[in-house]
Amino acid sequence: MQDGYHKLRVKSTPHKMEEDGHEVDSPQVDSDTSDSQQDENIDYSPSHGTFDTRTQSRTLGETKKRRLNKGKFIFEVDEYDKRIVGDDSQRFITKGGCVMRKFAKFDGTTWRNQDDMLKIDIINKCTENSTYDPNCPLMVHAIHSQLANQHRSKQYRLHCYYKKFSTQEDATRHPPAGIEGADWELLCKKFASAEFQKVSAKNRTNSLKNEVPPAVGTVSIARIVDMRRREGKEISAIDKYKIGHFSAKKKKMVNEKADDILNELLHEKESSTCSPAEICIKVLHYIPGHTNGRSVSVKKVLDSENLRMELESEKEKSKALEEELHVVKQKQTKYEENQVVIMAELSRLSKLQSQNS
Repeated sequence: MQDGYHKLRVKSTPHKMEEDGHEVDSPQVDSDTSDSQQDENIDYSPSHGTFDTRTQSRTLGETKKRRLNKGKFIFEVDEYDKRIVGDDSQRFITKGGCVMRKFAKFDGTTWRNQDDMLKIDIINKCTENSTYDPNCPLMVHAIHSQLANQHRSKQYRLHCYYKKFSTQEDATRHPPAGIEGADWELLCKKFASAEFQKVSAKNRTNSLKNEVPPAVGTVSIARIVDMRRREGKEISAIDKYKIGHFSAKKKKMVNEKADDILNELLHEKESSTCSPAEICIKVLHYIPGHTNGRSVSVKKVLDSENLRMELESEKEKSKALEEELHVVKQKQTKYEENQVVIMAELSRLSKLQSQNS
């Protein structure tokens, strides 16, 4: 892991979604931007040796193509967020969506309850020709989390399709493309069950209680932070709050309350000696980017935040020294140029003196 790359997860809502619920869209869910029709663009030819999409192949940059020819795609995971990040992250996410829709079972079961051998086969297809290590718990957690999110998202879209019909019987008679009739029948039974309806109602209620909704789309905050850090930009906990609730479409915070909270955080930053993470604990009562319940302790996150601030301070000092050195070099160059002019003038005067004498 690169220095200063201790990445954190943004807490988008205080209301936990039920695992079997269908309300799954979240700023933390990395999703592929392709739809089900793009499955037709997948190249399954054994002669290619790998499972890939033609659309994706066309969009690979020259650098990535050279890396693919010489080695493997890089499977990187955010240490704290436990999500897939890095230059090749979109490939794994897009490929995961295609493989999931092609091979997973959509019969009402969650990703966790899929057949173990089926899950292993799907993961192998998603991560082939990469540095993914099945013996690394962090990588295993990241790929399972990504595929589970995509599986729930697909079942959510299937539920939207189901709701177009007036009765369960009518919906059962019209299975969507790509879904087996027997699986669709089981899924319809689940959608019509009292338990599922209860979970759906609870999720809708929790969603309405969220006064500051997330504004991030298909790219997770972890990946946005990772990309900006690779550009040399340092992202604090306050920056992550803004990323999670800034609407690119509106070109401002998602609502007035989110804007008020951001202003309060920035005011505290100007008037306090506390770190951005400590300010977030004081104002928000949580650290944006810190996964509640399953990640590292708050103390470790604060230590990491302080380390980042120290590294940033050292970078600024180094930059200032480089600028001073540049000024000194310019002065030295100017001095040397003046010396050349003076020596030339002295030589000219010496020649004149010799001629006069």
